[in-house]
Amino acid sequence: MKILFLVMFTAFGVGNLNAQSAHIVLQKYLEAVGGADKISKISSYYLHQVYISTPNDTTKIKQEITYYKAPYIRHELHYDGVKMLTTFFSPQGMSIPVRGDNPYKISGEKDIENFELYFLLTQLGGVRYILKAIAENSITFSDTVEIDGKLYYKFRAMLQGTINFYFNATTYWLERYDTGSGVYSVYSDFKIINGVLIPTVMTRYRTEKDEVYEKYELAMLDINAFIPDKYFSKRYLKF
Repeated sequence: MKILFLVMFTAFGVGNLNAQSAHIVLQKYLEAVGGADKISKISSYYLHQVYISTPNDTTKIKQEITYYKAPYIRHELHYDGVKMLTTFFSPQGMSIPVRGDNPYKISGEKDIENFELYFLLTQLGGVRYILKAIAENSITFSDTVEIDGKLYYKFRAMLQGTINFYFNATTYWLERYDTGSGVYSVYSDFKIINGVLIPTVMTRYRTEKDEVYEKYELAMLDINAFIPDKYFSKRYLKF
């Protein structure tokens, strides 16, 4: 992966954007993915993604299934078609059944915040994370960079540590992000689903060797789907 930090002429003039131009980039991004109003009205979704093994990986077939119905999340991990782990989340806390129906409860304020932000970041192409960062004035322009021959506007968000987001300077789509942890994520194969532009493939790379770390492919997504209340068992959600 070749990265160049540029000071050059772009659609907004010099590559180091001023505050107004940076705001326009984020506006154009939200417009490109379906509009801030539509994104803010996402109240539920069913998401099913499949882990794609890499040549150096012997991981069993893994699938992740998420049921989201504001403000609750049910996240399931399946290995070789068998459900192995279910995590329940609510604003009051979260629980992970370790053995049978005995929940391991995590209810610290920071744990709750980190869990919620993780899903905002890693699902639906990170658009809800960006929307939250904009609302809290926690995202700022950093640099204009060229990566593998493509020009990006790099923004830095500070909701949960530091996360760098890279918006394509032509389409304004969010195509990659990194947390400075030695791994970067790339979004690809974009499709419009229920009126929202969604990347159907997310690939994580190890920064040092530029090798694929893990890859997920979207199998199914239904935004604002009907999710029965029974999917969120009160015995787990009532702390």
